[in-house]
Amino acid sequence: MLDYAVKNAKSENLTNVLFRNLNWDEVSLEEYDWRKKYDLVTAINSPGIHDLITLEKMINASKGYCFLSNFVDRTDSVQDIIRADILKLKGVKFYSNTIYSIFNILWLTGYYPSIAYADTDREHVERSKKLVFIMVRSLKR
Repeated sequence: MLDYAVKNAKSENLTNVLFRNLNWDEVSLEEYDWRKKYDLVTAINSPGIHDLITLEKMINASKGYCFLSNFVDRTDSVQDIIRADILKLKGVKFYSNTIYSIFNILWLTGYYPSIAYADTDREHVERSKKLVFIMVRSLKR
């Protein structure tokens, strides 16, 4: 994905972008000088935002707005087979209730997140899925 991002940026003559492959859990906002640096911080179907610490880090990198989208629930026949038969994983999948947990964390820490749902369909995947978006203003109540 990064290779395509670099290629697309070059083809559009964009010189004000920088792409990095980093583990969000290990990123120090101070080390990269990212505290309150960005007008909008996004996390789209990203496992990087998965708890209070990573969510707060996302908010702290923003000057004012964050956009997070993820599936409410997602089934993937290939992934389900890999999880069950190859990796022998059982129980909760990453996408189960994650978005609602994030919403509750935001609400309980004093933010007013807004939420919107969009039905999506994909080829070769069972039934339609619900995709949820959360937009957060970094201004507390």
